[in-house]
Amino acid sequence: ANPDTGAWTVGPEAFAVGQGFVRARDIAALARPRLRALMQRWSETASLYVEAEGGLVCVAQVESRQMMRAVARIGAVVGLHCTAAGKALLAALPAPERAAALATLDYPAHTARTLQDRAALAQALAETRARGWALDDEELVEGVRCAAAAILDHEGRPLAALSVSGPVGRVTPATLETLGAAVAATAAELSREMGWRGAAG
Repeated sequence: ANPDTGAWTVGPEAFAVGQGFVRARDIAALARPRLRALMQRWSETASLYVEAEGGLVCVAQVESRQMMRAVARIGAVVGLHCTAAGKALLAALPAPERAAALATLDYPAHTARTLQDRAALAQALAETRARGWALDDEELVEGVRCAAAAILDHEGRPLAALSVSGPVGRVTPATLETLGAAVAATAAELSREMGWRGAAG
């Protein structure tokens, strides 16, 4: 951790040596200033996630300075079905790959609001694609909401996801639309830096 900035970054031990780690490290380095800007604008924790072995791993994070804050453990694997970042990555997949992923996922419940079957997740992903960003509404941790959006590579494939998380008392339904749009805009900036030249419409 950097005590001056509050930024956390994944250590090499969290990934197998090879291309996967190099890619995650490079994206984390590119994303870190954006994570810091999101945290400063919203006063909530901003994180970067990548897919790993059918789950989701946090590889970089800038923690909120609030006393009550949401924090993910760097390197810990969580489910794709119960996180905003996971939904963002799944929603960005081509339809055949998305359907295949939904068929192979496990759907363990973490809270009473966790999506526990393929149909519910498919509906959430359709909403994510229409809205432009993904939502975790107390589905992994009670009392925590998150908004996330995928970062795409030059072919339009999802590389990683940006997420902003905070207590439901601050991340309210009234603020979610603006927060989600800000996260999506930041992810789009990073996608362009990764070579994505997708249609604006």
